[in-house]
Amino acid sequence: MTRFPARATYLTLALACLLFAAYGSLLPFEFEWTSFDIAWRRFHATILYNRPRRTSRSDVLANVLLFVPIGFALAGALLVDRQVRWRVARAAVLILPFSVATSIVIEFVQVFAPGRIPSSADIAAQTTGCFFGICLWVVVGDRLAAWLRETFASAPEGRLPRLLTAYAFGWIFINLAPFDITVDAGDLAARVNAGRIALLPFTEPDLLSPAWIRDAGAELLGAIPLGAFGVLTWKSGVWRRPGSAFVLALLIVCAVEAAQVFVRSHSARSTDAIFAGGGILLGVAASYRFLPRDGVIVPPAGRLVNRFALVGAALWILVVCAYHWAPYDFSVDTDVIRRKLGRISFLPFAGYRSGSYLGALNNLLTKLSLAIPFGLIASFVVHPGRFGRSTILAGWLGAGLMIFGTVEFGQFFLPRRVPDPTDVLVASAGVYIGLRSGLWLLARRRGQKDPGPGDF
Repeated sequence: MTRFPARATYLTLALACLLFAAYGSLLPFEFEWTSFDIAWRRFHATILYNRPRRTSRSDVLANVLLFVPIGFALAGALLVDRQVRWRVARAAVLILPFSVATSIVIEFVQVFAPGRIPSSADIAAQTTGCFFGICLWVVVGDRLAAWLRETFASAPEGRLPRLLTAYAFGWIFINLAPFDITVDAGDLAARVNAGRIALLPFTEPDLLSPAWIRDAGAELLGAIPLGAFGVLTWKSGVWRRPGSAFVLALLIVCAVEAAQVFVRSHSARSTDAIFAGGGILLGVAASYRFLPRDGVIVPPAGRLVNRFALVGAALWILVVCAYHWAPYDFSVDTDVIRRKLGRISFLPFAGYRSGSYLGALNNLLTKLSLAIPFGLIASFVVHPGRFGRSTILAGWLGAGLMIFGTVEFGQFFLPRRVPDPTDVLVASAGVYIGLRSGLWLLARRRGQKDPGPGDF
């Protein structure tokens, strides 16, 4: 069995997360240099004496979430395949001081960045997030590593259930992120009054508005794979009965909808559960109608292009356009277009700073969740045995860049939409993930190399 993920995998992940944390903390990289002594005195005074009167809960949560994957990855690098109690304690003793030192360095560099203010609250929040990441590894780290190894070593008939399992967990994560949990009675009452918490279906104040229709469609489409997940069990070749599959998937939806009552960034409405239930029904029916009973997905013999997949990719492009261009009030206003051009930054994620950090996380997850299905569908369009997987990957990545670039370009003509080159970058990453997942799912033909974890 392959040893992926190994220590090097977690070290690479930790380094990437650290670089991302530093990158986000220093955007837009506009520095005013001063002497080290002056900078250090300013930093020391700010950290020790200039404490903010009111700390933003969203900023604290964002800093905690930023360092959770760092703590998780560093713990994985030290503990994978060797988790015993004394090693866990030693890992915590090594990781937490490193986290504090890293946070101090990042906060110190902010002294040279106008508009950035070093904060001891940020250091404390980041250290807390790192600690939570270590705890998360202790709870699920070894199980996750074992599951990933079994997944990448699985036979073709075992891949579809595992991909659907990954989707189910990803769906739960997206619907609960950014985890801004609240139990404050005032917050809950305000959300009830605003219609964001609604027990009775179809009582929302924005009923039948373009945003409501868009969200309802997202609930419906997003739950279709959950229906397929309900059908397929861990064992290849063993399927649940339609009623049991529907109930299992619906329980997941209802549990997440109930949890969203306490997540400030999300709405909790019975209407959403009804539309998700419709998607589950479609997923269960489609599984019994189209999925092979042996779980092996093989490209149609003798066909260069799978016409059904091509139609699916075209339909998904329409879904992406419908989501990004709502409410479709197109107009050609040269002054508005000129102002939008002036605000565009080609620094990745620079445009995400205009709102809150938690809003940026939601935006990032939304862009990925819209792009991954396109890549997954696209991987089935062209027979992988005719051109080779690398050629298909490069071709569809180029197509994804053009498609999502066109979507962003169209937002120049929408008064309430702001184009952002970072969205194209994030969407391309989503297309890549979807393509890799689809090509891995397809059973290899004789003479073809089966993609392993290093190729994924």
